[in-house]
Amino acid sequence: MPALFVLVAVCDLWALASGPGIRQRQTLGGTLGVLFYAGNWIRALDHHQTLGAFAHTWSLSVEEQFYIVWPLIVLVLMRLGHPRGAVVATLAGVLLSIGARALATYVSGYGPRVREGTDSIADQLLVGCALALFLHHWPSGPAHDRFATALRWAVWPASILLAAIVLWPEQIGLYSPQFILIGLPSLVSLCSVVLIGFLVTSPGSLGARMLGVAPLAWLGRISYSLYLWHVPVFVVLGGAHLRPLGRITLGIALSLALAAASYYLVELPVLRLRKRAVPAPRLGVALREREPDAGAVHVVPDRGALRG
Repeated sequence: MPALFVLVAVCDLWALASGPGIRQRQTLGGTLGVLFYAGNWIRALDHHQTLGAFAHTWSLSVEEQFYIVWPLIVLVLMRLGHPRGAVVATLAGVLLSIGARALATYVSGYGPRVREGTDSIADQLLVGCALALFLHHWPSGPAHDRFATALRWAVWPASILLAAIVLWPEQIGLYSPQFILIGLPSLVSLCSVVLIGFLVTSPGSLGARMLGVAPLAWLGRISYSLYLWHVPVFVVLGGAHLRPLGRITLGIALSLALAAASYYLVELPVLRLRKRAVPAPRLGVALREREPDAGAVHVVPDRGALRG
């Protein structure tokens, strides 16, 4: 959140200093929506408001709204029944969200309401939550092994399909408006979950090792700040008299520099302060048995506490 505050302050100062213009007006007009994580609904319900330099933060609004509600749902699901029920209920939520997207398409057409409404795109988050719930409750054992085997078989078709969607959408007939809005997001999410699940369950695979190399790991650490800054950078550079290649190169360099500055000067200090304010427990760490139905809890003493 502090990194977002810094972004908002810098972009608003740019909008005020650069004079009147539609981008500047929309940036200033979208400030409150961004700060209160309502940007997606502003864009969905007002087709004339794009949020300016904050246009990309509609997805951040969706995530924050989802993560306010999702923990409460998980608590209810876990109290009501078996972990398998939580996974099934989450997958049912996926189907409900797809249905909401289809209904929104029928009612409002192919507009931002379909693409950016929290209810109509929640399936793209819920399918990942279903994967996380499964891996949490079945970290080992026969069910986990069968799932990992299925992922190993599915990872190549999923990878090829994702590549085809990105590189050759016209050739495989993905330009139907109905499919793009209703089916394509779910298909991409499903393929992505297959890839993520494979990488998690096969940490020794080539793909997992490649993603663990230092440069990519560093990009992962600054990815949130990179997400925040890359669109404002290209919005500002859009008014510069540069060749396309020069604009892209400079935009990437500036985005990485600002993201690194945001991470090291804003995110890391805040994380350190939070760790000091909420210290980790010193007496021990409770570790549940690896089997989901086991009720026993082992307590592993903290060595630092024993030395003290």
